[in-house]
Amino acid sequence: MRSKPTTTSCHPVSAKPATLTITRASPRGRTVELYLDDEFARTTSMGVVRDLSLTDGDQFTLAGLNGAIDESELRAALDRAFRILGYHERSVSQMRKALRDDGYAQGSIERTIARLLELELLDDTRFASAYVRTKSCAGWGRRRVSQGLSHAGVSDEIADAALDAESPAEGQRDRARLLVRSFDSADPKARDRAIRRLVTRGFTWDDARAVVLESGSTDADDQ
Repeated sequence: MRSKPTTTSCHPVSAKPATLTITRASPRGRTVELYLDDEFARTTSMGVVRDLSLTDGDQFTLAGLNGAIDESELRAALDRAFRILGYHERSVSQMRKALRDDGYAQGSIERTIARLLELELLDDTRFASAYVRTKSCAGWGRRRVSQGLSHAGVSDEIADAALDAESPAEGQRDRARLLVRSFDSADPKARDRAIRRLVTRGFTWDDARAVVLESGSTDADDQ
């Protein structure tokens, strides 16, 4: 890949073959920009470049380049999506963002998403349930888990259903009790630190305070 051409005008209109130049849109990104005779043609993903074995100096007309890329993008995007899902489950929104960040065109992304949904490889309900279980086991409270689901693009309806099923509100104090470590219950600063630790984990202030005070009372009774 050569350095980025200085000319960045609109698509070339000539039907004659032109020389291809491939540049990365960012030093570490997967998005690439394609130029024909130093005229900007389009962006795509490194996955497409590899799929088509494109190299600097190849000869294309604009129509020929676009046709080849349009045909390759869905194949390359699906392959990329399968690799992403091989690490862990993703929400629909997360997958859409990952493919967009990789440089795939919006049309190719939506066709890929549709195919993944058809294959049941993407399912926000399943993702939300797994996410709540995993994060709850890691000691997260409902509030923090809810924020994570929102950040992943899961709808409020699906998120609320998963939280109610996997981490019900009435069980939050029991979960918080498992996280309260021994502390000097007679020291107000120690109590405050324990409360803040639980709040940071995503438990409500009321639940955190109740659990810490209860723990302190239990310690005093034991003595």
